[in-house]
Amino acid sequence: MAKRASERLKSATDTDFENVFEQVMKMKKSDNGDKGFAYVKGVFDDIASWTKVTDEPHVFDTIKKADIRIFCDNDKMAPVGTVTTRNLKEKVLGDERWTPNGEGHWDFKNDMKIPDKPDCLVDRPAQAYTNLRPLPAPPSRNSRSGQNPQRIVISNLDFNTREIWKLSNLLSVTLLHEFVHASTEGAVIDTPKGHCYGWDNVINERPEDARRNAENYAFLGLWAAVADFSRGGYTMSRVQVPDAITDPKERADKEKEMRQRTRRGRMIRYTDITTRAIRSVAKFFKA
Repeated sequence: MAKRASERLKSATDTDFENVFEQVMKMKKSDNGDKGFAYVKGVFDDIASWTKVTDEPHVFDTIKKADIRIFCDNDKMAPVGTVTTRNLKEKVLGDERWTPNGEGHWDFKNDMKIPDKPDCLVDRPAQAYTNLRPLPAPPSRNSRSGQNPQRIVISNLDFNTREIWKLSNLLSVTLLHEFVHASTEGAVIDTPKGHCYGWDNVINERPEDARRNAENYAFLGLWAAVADFSRGGYTMSRVQVPDAITDPKERADKEKEMRQRTRRGRMIRYTDITTRAIRSVAKFFKA
């Protein structure tokens, strides 16, 4: 999704996705201000450039190299005192990941600490979260040493009991949301508080919040993805009243109806109406 969003944003002729961009991010492509168009596109460019690390003989050494790590949040809990520097490499191979540590919990596979319990154990409504706070590096002889100092860990909650009835609940959308946090190192956040998640909040946000809210980036990537469905993609319903409707009241009513569809995030069958496509069609009918 990030790659396709980057490619579509780069295009000078994809006027359809330009319209989607303007609706979701509340700005024009000509916006050169702080966190303007270049900033938004840069986030997708960065995520699209990520590559998988090469495998090492031991999985722990593979993990240690990675900048971004993705784990399932419902990995098992190891009892207090059962994970030590001596058995750490062995424990990493198992299905346990967490162990109580002081007031919080230690993610011993990534050497990260969270201040409370993993989200899956307290039934929080979030679908994923990003941990940007690695523990300080231990002495070099310690088995914990060698971790990438700039590591970021993304944890997905268990989707086994969730109903997937909205495209925004797709795992790829959730990951893109978290990737945006990671790419911007926390500069793009979840804002405004209490009104940052879901399409209703995205489409109704103020311009200054849209470019700082990770959910807006995730939905922009989702729109890029649904436009590429192999059997005909979908795009956002446009607010374009047909010229055939001439009565002022009818035009006003029709425009209101179309705006409501757009704000609901209604998808319509994708028709290529980019500048390039229009010129191509014109060639076939040129006298």
